[in-house]
Amino acid sequence: MTGPRLRLAFLLAGGVLLAALLARVDLGALREAVRRTAPAPLGAAVGFLGLNVLVKTGRWRWMIRRLTGRSLGLADATKAILAGVAAASFSPARTVDLAKPLLLRQRFDVALSTSTAAVLVERFM
Repeated sequence: MTGPRLRLAFLLAGGVLLAALLARVDLGALREAVRRTAPAPLGAAVGFLGLNVLVKTGRWRWMIRRLTGRSLGLADATKAILAGVAAASFSPARTVDLAKPLLLRQRFDVALSTSTAAVLVERFM
């Protein structure tokens, strides 16, 4: 399975998982929790979350440039980071992050062994 078919498979799997998650959310409790949350700490948490993604995106772009000699766009790097975090959330101890190696294979024809090694190096950083 390659290219558009693989992307479609991942989108469908993500949609099913998102639907399963949303079906289990207690909207009343969520609304109450948001209402009771102080705006300043919530804003700070969202800001730090954005900063964390930005730092990871920059680090991933730097690693790709070193690995392939080519630049990965900011939007693509951000998507790779978010997809990697989402995918790793479903594996024990975040051991599996296939989103980034698959992106490198599709975009730059980088061998999966090389790109998987890059993901492992990124984990240590």
